[in-house]
Amino acid sequence: MGVPFSAYLPRARCTALACLALLHGAAAAQTPPAGIEYKFTPTHLHSSDGNHALDLNLRAGSGPHIGWVGIYRDRQGYQQARLGYEYRMEIDGARIAWSLQYAQRGFVGASVTAEVGGETFAIVGADRNNLRDYYNLNFDPGNATVLGIGTRAVDKTDLSLFQVRDYRLHNQQQITHAVARWRPAPGQRLTIDISYKSGQGATGRIRGTGLAVGYDYGDYFVKVVRDPYANFSAARQTRVAAGLRF
Repeated sequence: MGVPFSAYLPRARCTALACLALLHGAAAAQTPPAGIEYKFTPTHLHSSDGNHALDLNLRAGSGPHIGWVGIYRDRQGYQQARLGYEYRMEIDGARIAWSLQYAQRGFVGASVTAEVGGETFAIVGADRNNLRDYYNLNFDPGNATVLGIGTRAVDKTDLSLFQVRDYRLHNQQQITHAVARWRPAPGQRLTIDISYKSGQGATGRIRGTGLAVGYDYGDYFVKVVRDPYANFSAARQTRVAAGLRF
């Protein structure tokens, strides 16, 4: 049997964007973390098709090790719990993040993303999974490669430009991200992510621009995302997350 068309529509994946966020966080840290640090992120997903959802995610990190557990439930009754593990390492100037994911309904996946270089660096990575549905905090295509460039040459600022592109399902789905992270003061960070997506969706060819804005203040953070074609569907979606680290 062939792959069902639903498999060509990416669910929310823990892929390149999550790995890149972890790599940027590691590079920005001044001292190694002591003990276990937790991050709790509840997210409300408001969709134009009425199928609103709630996602709860708890992450725990200690040194190079990060684990998480989460659960997603939408208004139509679909629910999925998930587990994940991340390991970060540095080899000869390359900062590498390896990731494994498992979720209810048979999903298994893995990804690797690396920053190669110093103050200015290349971004490379890949994601692979078994084509089962997987809901998580990120909405990039799964089974994709990552290629881009970044720099920390600007004071208190990280800049990156990268593309996540399907390589397995031949649906031409891709998302290009331009991300700026600015630290105006100790304990504060403003993140702006402008994205452009294109590719085959459920209703035909998709092209659209999205925007994500996040702000961290001490142990608290908030993030708002506007996605005109969530999961390459016709649904417009606003995602609002607010949480804390402890």
